[in-house]
Amino acid sequence: MEIIEKEQNADEPVDEMELVIGKIGKEAESILSMLEILEKLEQAGIIKLLKNISRSYLPTDVEFFGKFVSSKEFANGIMKLANTLVPVLYALSDERTSDIVKAILYNMPDISKDIVDTVTSGKKQTMLTMYSEIKSDRDFFNLITALLKALSRISKSIKELDYSDPLEKMK
Repeated sequence: MEIIEKEQNADEPVDEMELVIGKIGKEAESILSMLEILEKLEQAGIIKLLKNISRSYLPTDVEFFGKFVSSKEFANGIMKLANTLVPVLYALSDERTSDIVKAILYNMPDISKDIVDTVTSGKKQTMLTMYSEIKSDRDFFNLITALLKALSRISKSIKELDYSDPLEKMK
C-alpha cells in the first residue's frame, strides 16, 4: 500500500497488478517455499482435514464464537490444558521416559490385538492356571516389579498433593 501511495503522488497512473507482480517477483523464493509446504500438507491430507474441521465444527455465528473464546470456561479450559501439557512435555523431554512411551506406542497394535484376543476368547482361567502359565516368564515378573515400584512412587506423589481450599488458606 505504501508503494501505491508514493506512485500516486508522482501523478503517474498506477497499475496495482504491476505492483503486485513486482512484489511477487522479489519474494518468489519465499512464495515457492510456502507453496511446497502447502503441497506437502495437501499430499498428507492435512489440508482436507482442516477443511472438514472448519465445515463440521467451527461455528458460522461469529458472535457466538467470540463469546465462547472470551468466556471464563474457555479460559479455564486453556489454563487446565496448559497446566497438563507442561508436565507432559517436561516428562517427554527425559530420554528414558520418551523411550518408554515410544516403545509402548510402537507396540500398541500388538498390545491391542492381545487385549482384544484375550477378552473375546471367552476362555476362563483361574489364578492358579494363570500363575502356571507365567511363572517361567522372567519378563513378566520384571514388569510386575517395575509396576509395583511405579505405583508406590505415584502413591507417594499423590500424598504430597494439596487439595485444600485455597480460599480457606487466605483466612
